Amino acid sequence: MVSRPTREVLEGLRLTLQKLEQNFDSVEDEPAMADLKRILLLRIADLEAAEALEAAGREAVETPATCLNLPTKEASNNEP
Repeated sequence: MVSRPTREVLEGLRLTLQKLEQNFDSVEDEPAMADLKRILLLRIADLEAAEALEAAGREAVETPATCLNLPTKEASNNEP
């Protein structure tokens, strides 16, 4: 099974949530709708958090040691 990119899933979940809010008018289904909206919002938050962590990890891997002011191999060889 091929998974969709996180951005597409987030857009789909937001669109679904928006359509639910616009088209919902049944009082008897209100508890179920509130539960569904809660689930959608939690999933959106999970995906956004995972995406942020992935971006931060990617940035950390791509950041050279010189940008972090860490000693380079050359500098540590010159120290007494």
